[in-house]
Amino acid sequence: MSNGTSDSGESTQLPVVVQIMADPTVSYASYQNNVPLLRGLSITNVTDKVLPDIEVSVRCEPEFADAVRLQFERFDPREMRRIDALDLKFRHQYLAGLNEAERGRVVVRVSSAGVELACTDHRVEVLAYDQWAGTRALPELLAAFSLPNNPAVDRLIFQAGELLATVGNGRSMNGYQSKNREDVWAQISALYSAIGASGLHYCEPPASFTNDGQKIRTPDRVFSGGIATCMDLAMLFASCLEQAGLNPVVLIKKGHAWVGSWLINTTFPTPTFDDGQAVRKRIASGELIAFETTVLTHRPRPSLRVACELGLEHLQQEDEFLFAIDVKRARIEQVRPLPSKTEAATAAEDQLSGGVADADVESPPALPPLDGEAFLLDENLRPDTPEGRLARWKSKLLDLTLRNRLINFKPTKIMLPLRVPDPAHLEDALADGQEWKFRPLPQIMQGADPRVAAVAAKRTGQDPVEAAALQAMQQKELLATVEPKALDSRLYEIYSAARLGLEEGGANTLYLALGFLRWAEDDRAEKTQLAPILLVPVTLTRQSVRSGYAVKRHDDETIVNPTLVQLLRENFRLSLRGLDPLPTDGNGVDVKKIWQIFRLAVKEIPRWEVTEDVYLGIFSFTKYLMWKDLQDRTQQLKQNRVVDHLIERPREPIGVREDLSLREDLDERHAPGDLLAPLLADSSQLNALSRAGAGHDFALEGPPGTGKSQTITNLIAHFLGHGKTVLFVSEKMAALDVVERRLKNIGLGPFCLELHSAKARKTEVLAQLRTAMEAAQGQTAVGWRRESERVGRLRADLNDFVRALHKRHGNGLTVRGATDTVIRYREWTPARMSWLDPDTHDEEALDRLRETIRTTQSVAGELGDLKNHLLALVQHTDWTNAWEERFLKEAALLEITASRLQEAAVAIAPALGIKLDAPSAALLDAVDGLIDVLLLAPQVPKGFAAHGGNAAVRARMQIIRGHGENRQTHWRRLAKKFNQDISSVNGEQLTKDWSAASATWWPRRWFEQRAVAGRLVQYAVDQKKPSAEEIPSLLDALRGLNMEDREMKSFEGHCLEILESEYNGPDTDWAAVQRYEQWGKRFEEAIGRFVSSSDETAMATMTEQLRKLVSAQRSLLLPAGVVSGGLTVFRDAWYGLRNQLAVVAELSGAGQALAGEPAVAGLPSRVKAIVGGWTSARRSLRLWCRWRQLRKEALAAELEAVIRALEEGLISALDFNAYAEYSYQNWWLKAVTDREPALRNFASVDHDRKILEFRQADEHFQRLTEQYIVAVLAEKVPRQQAGQKPDPEMALVLREFAKQRAHLPVRQLVHRITNLLPRLKPCLLMSPLSVAQYLDPAYSNFDVVVFDEASQIPVWDAVGAIARGKQLIVVGDPKQLPPTNFFNRADDAEDTVLGNEEDAPVQDLESILDECLGAGLPTIRLEWHYRSRHESLITFSNHRYYDSRLITFPSPVTNDLAVKLNRVSGIYDRGATRTNRAEADAIVAEIVAHFSDESRCKLTMGVVTFNQTQQRLIETLLDEELRKHPEIEQRIASHGSERLFIKNLENVQGDERDLILFSITYGKDAAGRMAMNFGPINQEGGQRRLNVAITRARTGVTIFSSILAEDIDLSKTRSAGVADLKNYLEFAVRGARAIVEQALPSGLEPESPLEIEILRALRGKGWIVHPQVGCSGYRIDMAVVHPHEQGHYLLGIECDGATYHSIPTARDRDRLRQFVLEGLGWTIHRVWSTDWWNDPGREIEKLETAINRRLTTSSSLRQAGPKAL
Repeated sequence: MSNGTSDSGESTQLPVVVQIMADPTVSYASYQNNVPLLRGLSITNVTDKVLPDIEVSVRCEPEFADAVRLQFERFDPREMRRIDALDLKFRHQYLAGLNEAERGRVVVRVSSAGVELACTDHRVEVLAYDQWAGTRALPELLAAFSLPNNPAVDRLIFQAGELLATVGNGRSMNGYQSKNREDVWAQISALYSAIGASGLHYCEPPASFTNDGQKIRTPDRVFSGGIATCMDLAMLFASCLEQAGLNPVVLIKKGHAWVGSWLINTTFPTPTFDDGQAVRKRIASGELIAFETTVLTHRPRPSLRVACELGLEHLQQEDEFLFAIDVKRARIEQVRPLPSKTEAATAAEDQLSGGVADADVESPPALPPLDGEAFLLDENLRPDTPEGRLARWKSKLLDLTLRNRLINFKPTKIMLPLRVPDPAHLEDALADGQEWKFRPLPQIMQGADPRVAAVAAKRTGQDPVEAAALQAMQQKELLATVEPKALDSRLYEIYSAARLGLEEGGANTLYLALGFLRWAEDDRAEKTQLAPILLVPVTLTRQSVRSGYAVKRHDDETIVNPTLVQLLRENFRLSLRGLDPLPTDGNGVDVKKIWQIFRLAVKEIPRWEVTEDVYLGIFSFTKYLMWKDLQDRTQQLKQNRVVDHLIERPREPIGVREDLSLREDLDERHAPGDLLAPLLADSSQLNALSRAGAGHDFALEGPPGTGKSQTITNLIAHFLGHGKTVLFVSEKMAALDVVERRLKNIGLGPFCLELHSAKARKTEVLAQLRTAMEAAQGQTAVGWRRESERVGRLRADLNDFVRALHKRHGNGLTVRGATDTVIRYREWTPARMSWLDPDTHDEEALDRLRETIRTTQSVAGELGDLKNHLLALVQHTDWTNAWEERFLKEAALLEITASRLQEAAVAIAPALGIKLDAPSAALLDAVDGLIDVLLLAPQVPKGFAAHGGNAAVRARMQIIRGHGENRQTHWRRLAKKFNQDISSVNGEQLTKDWSAASATWWPRRWFEQRAVAGRLVQYAVDQKKPSAEEIPSLLDALRGLNMEDREMKSFEGHCLEILESEYNGPDTDWAAVQRYEQWGKRFEEAIGRFVSSSDETAMATMTEQLRKLVSAQRSLLLPAGVVSGGLTVFRDAWYGLRNQLAVVAELSGAGQALAGEPAVAGLPSRVKAIVGGWTSARRSLRLWCRWRQLRKEALAAELEAVIRALEEGLISALDFNAYAEYSYQNWWLKAVTDREPALRNFASVDHDRKILEFRQADEHFQRLTEQYIVAVLAEKVPRQQAGQKPDPEMALVLREFAKQRAHLPVRQLVHRITNLLPRLKPCLLMSPLSVAQYLDPAYSNFDVVVFDEASQIPVWDAVGAIARGKQLIVVGDPKQLPPTNFFNRADDAEDTVLGNEEDAPVQDLESILDECLGAGLPTIRLEWHYRSRHESLITFSNHRYYDSRLITFPSPVTNDLAVKLNRVSGIYDRGATRTNRAEADAIVAEIVAHFSDESRCKLTMGVVTFNQTQQRLIETLLDEELRKHPEIEQRIASHGSERLFIKNLENVQGDERDLILFSITYGKDAAGRMAMNFGPINQEGGQRRLNVAITRARTGVTIFSSILAEDIDLSKTRSAGVADLKNYLEFAVRGARAIVEQALPSGLEPESPLEIEILRALRGKGWIVHPQVGCSGYRIDMAVVHPHEQGHYLLGIECDGATYHSIPTARDRDRLRQFVLEGLGWTIHRVWSTDWWNDPGREIEKLETAINRRLTTSSSLRQAGPKAL
C-alpha cells in the first residue's frame, strides 16, 4: 500500500493524501483470471477547503495497462473517498509476449481544476508470461500453470493408456468413472512410469521460489530441454493428472514442491489449503495420495510407493509446510489454465518417442476402507428438465448412499454406545415415562486392578461389565461404554447437537437406536455396514451445569428406520411385513418381535445379521416423509401453481407483472380498517399486507432488523381476521418463537398451533387445543369501526396538507419547492408577473419559459452589461452575414457624415454667431431652417432684409401690400376698357354725375348719361363708349382705384425705404412683396428657434449679426459668397447625416433612439460614439441580435418585468435565471396558496394538534384491532352446550383431553380433526420437517403459506409445505445465509470425530427464496431498520450489502463506540484443536464480568464464532465458570427466550441480542504464519455469513480478534468474504472516526434553503449545529450539539422537505419515524416551511425556546444522576 508522497520520496504536506492498495506483482495469469492489480484507492482531503473538479488519473509504467481517469465534482473538507478495485484494461499482447520480468509502477495523480494536488506511485513487478509470483500474489494462480491441453501432455496420456492396456489388467485412463480407488492408483502409476521413462534431469529451483515464485517450464519445454525443477515436475504431473480426468493437488513447503492426487472425485474446500494435518488425514483415510516427483529424475527410478512415502515425509514437517493448491477446486472457482505456447515440438516428440518397455503399473498398496460418505463432485448431476429437477430433489431428501448414517452407521462423537442387557425393558421403561441417568464404564479388572475379567467370567459365569450394566439398570442408569472423563464431553456434544437440530430444524433428532442390521452392498464388498433398526425418540435434559444429564421418552412415535426399509425395498427387493403398525407389548413397542421380523427377512443373506447394540445419538429421518410427498404425490403437488412452476418452468417469470413494491398510494388504497395490523407497521410492511390481502404470491425481502417477524405477525393476524387459514413455516426455532411470542402478545396465541420442536409433543398439542376451546366467548371490539373512520379522517387531513405541500402541479412545481425558492432569494424584489391563473402553464410551457430564460441568461451573460452595452441601440433580431456587412458599412458611412457635419458646423458658427461645437438635433434643424432663410436673403430687398425680421415692419408692409393688391383688383376690372390714364379721373365725381343723370327724366337722362360716358371714352382703349349697363360697375372700380392710389401715395416713402428699387408704385410686384414678407417671417421664426438655447444678450448679438448678414453683408450670401458656400456644405452634411441616420436606424432597428432626443446636445459626437462602439463590438453583433430575438420572445411570453430588471441592471446576468425562477415561483406560490384551502388555512399549532391526535387515535386503533381479531376468531370456536352431543371430531378431542396417557400420535390427531382444527387453530406454526412429520399429505387446505428465513430452506424441503396452501408468501433475505449441508455434516460426518469439519466444503444449497426470486416471483422489500440502537451497527452492512437502501436511524450519542475491536494476543491452533484459546478466555471473562455487574446484566448477550470448535470451546470454558458461579447461570437464565447464546456463523441467523461478542478465531499460528483461510468465510457466499454475524446486535458489537485488518493480505485470496472481513475489522478499529465521517463532515449540506436559513440563524446565535445527521438515505435534517456534553445531540430539527414528503404514509411521517427516534433518545422539533415563509423571526424564537427547554431538562436529568438518565 502506497500513500501520497512525491515521486522523489520526500514527505510533503499535500492537500490530498492518496493511499494505493495494490498487488506487488502482475502477470498474464493474474490478468487472465481476473485478479485486480489495483484493489482500491483511498483519497483524503486533509484541508479545510472544498476542492472542485477533482480528477484522479491512474497510469502504468511501462504501459502494460491503459490509463484510467475518474472525475467527481467536489471534494469536501476532511472527506475521505474510497474507490473500489479498478478494472484496469490490461494489454494482452504486452503481458503475453513478456519473456523476462520487468520493474514497473502504478502512478496515481490527483488534480483539482487542472492543478495537481498529489502524485504517488506503487512499485510493481511485471512478471514474465510463464512466471508464477509465489506467495507474493494469489497462491492458487499456480493452478493456471497446470496445462492439460499442452500437446506433450496428450502424448503422455496416450503412452500411459497404452501401458495400462498392456499391463494394467484391463484398466484404462478413465478418471473416476469406475469409482474405484485402485483404478485411480493404476492411472497415476501409469503416468508416473511414462514420465519417468522420458529420461528427465533435475535442476535446482531458485532458493526462495516459494516466496518470490519462479518461471515454470511448460510440459513441451520440459521434454524439449530434458531438465526440470521440482516445480516444473509438479506442474507437469498436475497437467497430466488433470487431462486424465483426475483431481491433482500441488503441495508446497519451504523450498520444495511435489504433487498429489485425489483417489476419489472430491476436492479441498478452498483452492489454497494450508492445514498440513488435514492433508495428512486425507492421505491416512485413503482419499488422497501425495508423492515426490523429483525421484522421476533418479536412476534407477524409485517406485511410486517410495515416492508416496517421501511425499508423506514432507508433510510431517509441520513448520515447513506452506499450502496445497487444489487444481480442481481452483478450476471450480474460475482459475483457468494459461493458453498453450508450444515450442520445440519436435524435440519434445523425440524426448517422448522412446518406449516405456521398462515401465510397469504398480499394484496399489492396501488402501484404508472408505466409509462411503466422501463428497463426490458429480453427485448432483441431473438433467435440467422437470423430471431431472424432481429426481434431484428426491435424492436430496432420501439418500440411499453410504453417506447416510441411517444405513451406514458410524460411532462418532455424537453417538454414545450403551451397554444395555435388556433393550426391550429399557424401551418399556421409557414408554412408561421413566427418566434414566448415565453411568460411565467402570474400571473393572482393568489398569491397576490385578483381577482378570476373563477369569472372573469363567468362574462366575457372568461378564463383570454386563453385571455392572444390569446393576445400573436396576438404578435407572444406563452404562455408557466410554471412559469416565469422556462421558460428560460426549453427552455435551449430543446434547448440543440435539438442541441445535431442534432449533434449526424444528423436529427432534435424538433417538435411542435399539438393534442394528449388519449388511453389505454385495458379496464382494470390502466391508459390511451397520444400520439402526428401531429408533426410540428421547430427550436429553440437564437442569444446570452442575447437574448431570438424564434421558427420557419424547412424545414422538417410535419408528423403524424408514431409510433402511426403503433401502431394503429398492436395492434388495425385501419387503418387511408386520411393521405397519408396529407390534406392541402393552407398554411401548415389542422390541424383540421387531428384531425377529428383521432376522427372518435376512436369514438367507450371507454376512447379514441383526445385532442388539444400543446407541444414543442423532438420527434424522424426517426428510423421508418429504421424499414420500414427492414420490407418491407428484401430480397432487403440481396442482399448486407455484410448485408446478418450479418443477416445469422455473426460469420463466411467475406471478403478476405489476410492481408490488409501489406503495405511494397506500393510504388512498386502503381505509385504516382494511389492513388488520395490530402491531405498529411501517409502509413497506403494510404494503406487504396490502398485496397479500389482494391474493398475490410474492417474496418479501427482509434485511436484518427490518421487522420480518413483526410483518409476519401482522400478516397472520390480517389473514386470521379475514377468516383465512395460515400455515407459517420456519426451519429455525428462534424465528418461529419470535413470531409465536408476538402472536401471544396480541391475544392470538390461543388460535395458533405450534408444531415445532418441543411444542410438537402430544401433551403440548392437546394443551394448545385446550386454550382455543377455552377462548372467551363474546369478545368484542367496541368502537373499532368508528375509530377506524376517525383515524381515516385524521390521516386524510394530514395527507391533504402534505399532498398540497408536495403535490406536483401541472407546471411541475410543488408548493414546498416554491417555498424553498422564495426563502432562498427573499432579499430580492420579485418581478411582477401578469398572469392571473396559477394553471396558466403546463410543465411543457414552463419548460419553454425556462429554456427561454436560460438561453437569454447565457447570451446576456456573454454580452455583459446590457444597460450600457455598446450595441444597446441595435434592435435587429434576424442576424445574417449580409445584414452585418451592410450594417457595418452603413454605420461607418454614418460616422463619416457625422464628422462632416461637425466640421461644417464649426465652419459656419462664426458667421452665424451661433455656438455649434455640440449641437443637438433640434439646433441642427434650427440652423438648417436658418440657412434656408439666409440663402434666400439676396433675393429680398436689402431694406426689407434689414427690417423684415421685424413683425411691425412686416405688418405695415402687409397693409401696403393689401392696398396695392386691391388697386390691382380694381384695375383689372378697368383694364379691359381703359388705359392707365383713367386713374387720374375722379371716379367719385363721375359716379355722382351718373347718379344725377340717372335720376332725371328722359330724354334729359339720356343726354346727361351720354355726357358722362363721353368723358370716359377719351380713356377708352377702343374709343368706344361703354354702355349704360357697364358704367355703374366701371365707376365703382374707378372709385376704388382712386381710393387705393391715395392710400398708396401715403406709404410711398416707407415702400421706397423698405422695398427700395423693388417698389414701382401701382405696378409693384405685390406677390414678390408677399414673398419678402414670408421670408421675413421665416427669418424671424428661424432666429426665434434659437431663443431657448441662448441667453438674451447672446440672442440679441446673434440677431443683430444675422441682420447685418442679410442686409449689409448680403453679398456673402450670394452663391459665390463665402458664407453661402459654408452654409450649403453644412446643409448638405446635415441632410446626409439625417438620411444616413434613417438608413442605419432601419438596419439596426434602433428607430428614433439612434438620433436620440432632439434637444440633447452633441448629436454628431454621440452618433460617432455610438458607431464607434458598434465597430468595436462588431464581434458581438451576432450574439446581440440573438439577445434581441430572445428578448422579443420573452416579452411575447409576458416576461417583460424580468427582462426589464436585467436590462436596467437590477439583476445580473449571472443571477438572471434564479431571479426569473424566483419571480415566477413567488407569483405562483401566492396564487396557488390563495386557491388551496389546506394551505391558505394552515396553522402549525392546529396541525401539530392533529398529528398528536392521529398518533393517539392510531395507537388506540391498533389495540382495538387486536380485540377485533380475537373477537372474530373466538366467535368461530365451537362451544359444547350442556346435554348436547358433540360431533365426531369434537368428541375425539374431548376424549384425548380426558386421557392421562396413550394419546393419539399428533399426525393421526391432526388428520382426524381436519374440519375442527381450522376453527380452533386457523394458524399452524411449523418447520418443513414437522410439516412432513405431522401433516398428512392430503391436508392441504391452507389459504396461505408463509415461509420465514426462506433463504435457509432448501427447495426440496419447501415444496411439500408450499403445496399445502393456495397462496405463497416467501420471507427472507438473499443477502443472508443460504441453506447449507453444515448441519447434515454436524449430525453424522466422521469429520466431526477427526476435527475436520472445516476441511470439507460447507456446500450452499438452493433455497426456496433464491428459487422463487430466480423464477421472477414479485418482490417486496422491507426498508426500515429498527434493530440497531446505534446506526454504526448496521452501517457497514447497509453500505456493503444493501447499497445503502435501508432506512436507518442515527443515534443522538455520536461518540459511543457501538462496534469496537478487542485485540487479543492469541494463537490459532491450526493443526490440532482449530481454536483460539486466548480469544475464548477473553470472551468467557467478558461474559462473566457482564452478568456479574447488576447495571450491565440487564442487557442480553450473544456470542458468534467463526467455527464450531471455537463455539464448543467457549461453551466448555463457560460451563466451568458457571460451576464456580451458579448465580451467573441464574442471571443468564433470567433472560428467558433471550438468554445468552453461543453460536457459529452457520446457525446464528434469526437470533439477535443487545450485545454481541464476536470471536474471529483465526489468526497467526504458533510459528507466526498467517494463512488466508477463515473457514466458511473463504467459500462462495462467505460474505453472506459475515453479513448475518455482524447484524445480530441491538446495542453493541465487540470483536475479539488476534489479528488486525492489515494482517489480512487480499492479494493471497479471491474471497469476497475475506475482503469484507478485512474491511469490517478496519471499520471496528477506526470506530468513532468511521461514524463521525459518515454522520458529520460527509460533505452533505442542508437539503433545502429553509434548512440553510435555520442553520445560519442558529449558528448566528452561537449554537453548534450539524446538518444531515445520519449514515443512510434517511438523515435528520439538522441537530444541535449539546453545549455541555461533547458528542451528544441536544435537539433534532426536522423540516417538511423532501425527506418528509418521500415517506408515503401519514403513519410513517407523523407517528412511526418520530416514535423510533424518540426511542433512540432524540427530542425532535419540527419547523414548517409555511410558517417560516410567513414569519421566520417568530419561528426562530420558537426553535430557540425548544432548545433551551431541552437544555434545562437535560441539565436536570444530569444533576439527578445516571439512573435518571
